[in-house]
Amino acid sequence: GADVAVFAGDRRGIIYVQGEKVANVPEEEILDRLQTECLDFQEKVRRGEAKLGEKKVDIVPPDPIGDLGSGIEKIRAGLVEKPTIGRT
Repeated sequence: GADVAVFAGDRRGIIYVQGEKVANVPEEEILDRLQTECLDFQEKVRRGEAKLGEKKVDIVPPDPIGDLGSGIEKIRAGLVEKPTIGRT
């Protein structure tokens, strides 16, 4: 698995470091925050506080509605009050 991962969806990104969710940010902040998290992780590895490939937890993909703001199945099932499909 990846030491640093990002899930991106409907104008949001969720960043994980060694399996732990560390950020849920708007799309315009994804790259800056990803770089920050990568540099922070690099420093932890250099200090011996973390090891490459040593995840703390298994990554569970985010809920498309709750975390990323899309999810056609939940929208069609009437589980979402304000659909985001086709809106900008």
